[in-house]
Amino acid sequence: ACLVMVTVCVLLLSACSPVKPDTTGAVGNGPPIEMSTAVPELAELVPEEYADRGYLNVVTTVGMAPLNIPDSATGQIEGFNPDLARHIAAVLDLEVKLSGASIDQIIPGMQAGRYDITFSNMAINDERLEVLDFVEYYFSGSALGVLEGNPLGLDADNLCGRAVGVSNGSYQMTKVLPKVSDECLQKAQSAISIQAYPDQQKAALALLSGRIDAVCMDGPVLAYATTQEPRLEKAANMTNGSHIGIGVNKHDRLVDAVQKALQYLIDTGVYEQLLERYGINDLGIEKAEVYS
Repeated sequence: ACLVMVTVCVLLLSACSPVKPDTTGAVGNGPPIEMSTAVPELAELVPEEYADRGYLNVVTTVGMAPLNIPDSATGQIEGFNPDLARHIAAVLDLEVKLSGASIDQIIPGMQAGRYDITFSNMAINDERLEVLDFVEYYFSGSALGVLEGNPLGLDADNLCGRAVGVSNGSYQMTKVLPKVSDECLQKAQSAISIQAYPDQQKAALALLSGRIDAVCMDGPVLAYATTQEPRLEKAANMTNGSHIGIGVNKHDRLVDAVQKALQYLIDTGVYEQLLERYGINDLGIEKAEVYS
């Protein structure tokens, strides 16, 4: 099962040599999409430090198929996020040096200068905007996943006292479930037991093994997981949706080049092809907005 792929050794993910643009995609459907080529007028917008170096240090989360997951054969992280990063970099006449990290380690790593840019499904919120600028690249909400048939009859309104798995440092862990749990306490009911795991796939495995009652994860991740594992199903939406952003360090002029490169991919249809390849067409946006 695809979910088991997350057991690939984390050491493989730390091999960070520059990668040639590639769209093989471990979880994509159909043939690879032809790699984008450099657009000189957009490449000119890249700050000199990146242009001279010739590549971007890109970081993404892992264990979140179909957005990003290690290929079982090579260990290279594949999925929608790496593919989009490679296309944006190609438009800007750059290559990609890709790293994997847990969501809670990404912002500290960027502040320390280890990474230039993150494609890691970050919901754009005020707390993150204090340290990063963002380009929105899709719109999605959080969803509640349960075992097939929903034997406990769970939904967004009756999670009090239940053990719910999340990805460590995720929006679901820091915002979504704490809010619901506080509402439980206000009703004199038991708080939600929020169980954090290194990534969302590991949370799903914990659900399958009976260690928790449900999972709260990104909508596209749960949707893909249910297609790969028939013992999982979606029980409810947990939010109305969030703006999801590509993040760079605050005041880094790279954000403008990335915004225009993404808009170019939207306008030329490449972005839509990537969404379709990974089965997440309904998350697409028409305009790449900067949030700063």
